[in-house]
Amino acid sequence: MRNKNIFLAGIFLFFALAVFGFYVFGATVGEVSHPANQIKPGKFQLGDYFFPGRVGIGKNSTNHTLDVNGDISALSIDIAGTIRARDVFSSGGQNLIIGDDTFLTDIDSANILGIYGLQNKNVAGLVLGSEGPLLWGGGDSKSLLIRDKNGGDTANIQVNTINTTTIEAQGTIKSVNQSQYYRVRFDDIKARNDKCDRYQLYYQEKMLFCISGCNRWCQERKYSGGTITEFDPYTNLVGCVCLP
Repeated sequence: MRNKNIFLAGIFLFFALAVFGFYVFGATVGEVSHPANQIKPGKFQLGDYFFPGRVGIGKNSTNHTLDVNGDISALSIDIAGTIRARDVFSSGGQNLIIGDDTFLTDIDSANILGIYGLQNKNVAGLVLGSEGPLLWGGGDSKSLLIRDKNGGDTANIQVNTINTTTIEAQGTIKSVNQSQYYRVRFDDIKARNDKCDRYQLYYQEKMLFCISGCNRWCQERKYSGGTITEFDPYTNLVGCVCLP
């Protein structure tokens, strides 16, 4: 009888130890729950951690899944949704800083985005493609410059503040819908008709060969033709009117 009792006691102890081991040793680190007052400053051990509710860092309460009162540093961020820069600054605030040269800003004007320089917020540039042009704007002249990416000017579009609009270009501006006046170098006219010489330009009835050179110069620019209106011997420029 005594041996039977010892046997039953052994079986009971075995099952008790099995149940105890399951709950103690079978639990994983991620399933352990601790009250907030038991969490002390330190480092988490290497592993995966999952938070089923909300997480606030530097906050006493939050309505967001992750709410951080401070800076966040990351090598990359992959967002499957919307990135919103809230309107917490006055006009011209640094809503999104790009590297160490420019920033995007809300200028408090409907449907308009501001691009400002970090070194000088009065100017900014935008390059369109790795081999594309540079749009450069701002400064005292309030001009929009179109340059190559190395800084060379290819055109200058300037909007004045006196209710007028002017377009200036280092080169020619073409309008194919109306006659257009150009000041063309004499050598460029002569290159298109080598019988043209400067002497002919002083006499209307003798400048047919030069008019022919102007005509060809205009046709190369998709005009129907052209004629000469004047010649400036001091600058050696020919007034050539291209016809639509």
